[in-house]
Amino acid sequence: MITDTNRNNIISHLLRSLVWSKPTPFAVALFTTTPAADGTGGVEVVGPTPSNYSRITYGANDSNWSDPDGYGYTTNSNTITFNDPEDDWGTITAVALMTASTGGNVFAFYELPNAKTVNNGDDPLVFAPGSIILTVS
Repeated sequence: MITDTNRNNIISHLLRSLVWSKPTPFAVALFTTTPAADGTGGVEVVGPTPSNYSRITYGANDSNWSDPDGYGYTTNSNTITFNDPEDDWGTITAVALMTASTGGNVFAFYELPNAKTVNNGDDPLVFAPGSIILTVS
């Protein structure tokens, strides 16, 4: 779901006088608490060094995201693979597009239909093409 602020930015850009540029680069982040519709309240994975967690840069372009094709949503077109966890990352409940590789804000997020617990020594967390769904509603 695109956050409230960014839905308003899109509407104001298209129908009003707001000049708005899409953030670049986007970075995919993992959350153990799903953000609220306004993008706040989410808890991103953190861990003591060396957790080996970092956001994955994933650009906003036609090769990375599917054509909405009239359905009001897009999905990742390529596999997104996180690093090998070197600490327990917790139970992942959501994936978010962040406006920066560190810091920044939640632009959009996808609540996973099945939360995934990631522990030290697990295989990298992988999102296959089509598994992250972002809606405009």
